[in-house]
Amino acid sequence: MKLDLHVHSSERSGCARATDEEMIRAAIAVGLDGFFFTDHHRFIPPEKLLPLNQQFAPFRIFRGIEITCNGEDFLVLGVPDADLERTDWQYPDLHQFVRERNGFIVLAHPFRYRKIIAVDCETWRLDAVEICSANTPVAERDRIRELARIRPTAWAPISTSWMKTRLMNLPSLICCAPGVFNVIIAVKQILTQLAPPGTKAKPANIVPAG
Repeated sequence: MKLDLHVHSSERSGCARATDEEMIRAAIAVGLDGFFFTDHHRFIPPEKLLPLNQQFAPFRIFRGIEITCNGEDFLVLGVPDADLERTDWQYPDLHQFVRERNGFIVLAHPFRYRKIIAVDCETWRLDAVEICSANTPVAERDRIRELARIRPTAWAPISTSWMKTRLMNLPSLICCAPGVFNVIIAVKQILTQLAPPGTKAKPANIVPAG
C-alpha cells in the first residue's frame, strides 16, 4: 500500500487549497492507495471519514493530525483522541501522550522555520522525519537526511503533501495493511528493518513514487 502520511484539506486547514474529495481524487490520479488527513489541530470527523472511504473504496483514508508545539510541527498517527486538538501542547507531554497510546510521531518539514531543531529529539525520540514535502527546504536536504539517520529510533521518507504537483523522484512509504492501527503497526515494522547508520543495507520496503 502506497501512502501519503501528510495531507491537508481546505475544509479544516487554512493553508490547504483543495477539499477532501479533491485531495482524494488527486491522490488516486497519481497512483496512491491511501493517505492520512493530518490537518492542523483538527481531525477529520469520523462521520465524514466513513462515507468517504465507502465512496472511494478501495482507496483508504485515515485520521491523523498535525500539531504545532515548541516551534516545530509534528504529525501524529494512530491516536484518534480529541485531546490532540488542543493548541497548548509541550513536546515532552505530546511525546508521552502518543507513546502511552502506542501511536506514531513524525517531525514535519524540519528546518522550515530556522536553522536548528527547537525540541530535544535525543531525549524524546521520534519515529520518523519528513524528508520531502513542499515545505522542506531543498537547501537543507542533506541535513534533514542526517537528522533522520541519527535522531529518530528509525526513519522513513514521506511523500509531498501537495499531490496536485509532481511526485516524480519523491519517496513514498510502502506497507500492506487494511486498517489504521494495522497501518501503524506495519509502518513500525518497516522502520525496524532499516539498517543502522553506517551500513550499506537498504530497506526493501521503501521505493520511489512515480
